[in-house]
Amino acid sequence: MSDADGGAQWLTYKQLADLRGIKPRAAVRLSQRRGWRRQPGNDGATRVLVPDDMLETSQRPSQDDVAGDGRATPSLIARSVAALETALTEANGRADTALALADRTLAQLADADARADKLRTLLTETEGRANAMREERDIVRADHQKALQTVRRLEEANATRKARGRLRRAWDGWRGR
Repeated sequence: MSDADGGAQWLTYKQLADLRGIKPRAAVRLSQRRGWRRQPGNDGATRVLVPDDMLETSQRPSQDDVAGDGRATPSLIARSVAALETALTEANGRADTALALADRTLAQLADADARADKLRTLLTETEGRANAMREERDIVRADHQKALQTVRRLEEANATRKARGRLRRAWDGWRGR
């Protein structure tokens, strides 16, 4: 029986034990330890809701895979080698993906570093222009101050000249003063 909740399946403890290659008492402890839902059936057998990832058969060797003296049989060794080769192929694929990602990341880092160098160069040039403009501004301010002082002196001289009166100015002009 399958359940609509998340792809889990209702199994008896005996079915779970057979599927996982463990004893029924171990299946009971596994379901208790994992906190799986339990439901008693009308036939007296308790069923547990087993998630899909636990429905895979156990990697433990069965009684058929072990010789009478406790050594592994050739079929167990062949299956183990095949499983290891599959795992190695998958690991190599993940490693290739990780290396490709690392290469892309390094390329992006090099590109970002080149852009940062360009920005540093542009910043240095901009700072140089800003410093030149500040120096030019200071020169213009100094020239402006000198011009203001000259204007004030000329205004004072003109005010002094006007204060002497017309006749005196004409007399001084005639005399060349």
